[in-house]
Amino acid sequence: MQSLPLNRDEGALGFIGDSESLATFDRTQGAVCKVRVWDVRHGSKLRESSVPYGNTVMSIPFYMSPQHGVLVAYMPDAPNDLGIFDLRTGFWKPLKLEFTEFLMFHPVRPWAAFRVPGHDGPDTVVIDLRTLRHVFEWKGKETEKEVVYGSEAPALFLLRSESILIPATARDRESDELRHRVEVWKIDEKESRLEKQFDVLKFGEHTIASATDLVAWTDVTTEPVSVQLFDPHTGRIVGRFPPTAKCREGADSSSGNEAAAFSVNGRALYFEGVLWDVDQGRPLWTKADHESCFDYLTAKVLNVEERWDHAFGEWAKSLTTWAVRDMSTGRLIYRLWEDASISPVSDAELINPKAGIYSDGNGVIHDYPPHVNYPLFALCQTILALPLVLLWAALRWRRMRRMRMANR
Repeated sequence: MQSLPLNRDEGALGFIGDSESLATFDRTQGAVCKVRVWDVRHGSKLRESSVPYGNTVMSIPFYMSPQHGVLVAYMPDAPNDLGIFDLRTGFWKPLKLEFTEFLMFHPVRPWAAFRVPGHDGPDTVVIDLRTLRHVFEWKGKETEKEVVYGSEAPALFLLRSESILIPATARDRESDELRHRVEVWKIDEKESRLEKQFDVLKFGEHTIASATDLVAWTDVTTEPVSVQLFDPHTGRIVGRFPPTAKCREGADSSSGNEAAAFSVNGRALYFEGVLWDVDQGRPLWTKADHESCFDYLTAKVLNVEERWDHAFGEWAKSLTTWAVRDMSTGRLIYRLWEDASISPVSDAELINPKAGIYSDGNGVIHDYPPHVNYPLFALCQTILALPLVLLWAALRWRRMRRMRMANR
């Protein structure tokens, strides 16, 4: 177990790719913070950079992709301009885009999507993080019949089809009617092309895409609040969870504040305490009354806090465990006692399966997966087996007693 010499307000962000380099974030005083990269095997600092807060109101003024080894932030020498900081080399690259809003990183390719509103250039841009080349650009258009412009909903990468989904709004010139539109563009290194276009319901703020190219958003017009599944290749609603949700009268919005999350393979969806099988529409796992689920949006597993005072009364009010469950099946992976550190999988970026290590929030490096507590395991197995042992002993005593009675 290795402990990094982090400052009091410094926390782990994630491992850089499959390497044994860990990025951390130090909330220093003033208008800047520090991002550092550590060698976890030797406990030494490799590099650091200042990140100004710029004109953002976020508590953490950057977006980081440990997988791609970069972060998007305001540059130290130009605190109002976004740049890309290479965590592997320690160098900054200016984005050279005005009024830029970061949208998301591509799950596999070294790309990032940005929204660039309020000027004559493209509204949505996808940039190669290595070369800063624009691999895709989208801009609204005007025709004789309608005006098409960008929507408030963010663009989404569609992993399976190597496409990008662009939510837009179309205004009819004659009737002034607004229609919500979805455009699916194939991203090509040479020339991107429009593949599909549909007029749809308005997307919610927490719209997400799965690895199987399904799009989900929260629908507050139903009772109870539900999640709709949309197929961007057919333009149809293909599912709703829970399936029994019914539309409420008088509701006029399909967006909400509750967020859902897909499993890594896209076959399961977690929402409001239930893990659903997307294909079969049945629950795989349901949260009990004494359980609370945290960090499912970033961890790629279900971190479940189990408070046992609900089941065993006041004497167990301080007894709390963490159950880590597979987000694809709901199956229990392992269970931990609650302690001062965060759950070791509260963020998937803190785990390096290739190196067999993980970092907790305090910069302490542990072996992964956690070691089995064999004494506790033996005790639990003994408790489980005790009723069978007592039953066997009672039956044997009864048989021996009958034999002694018969021999008298």
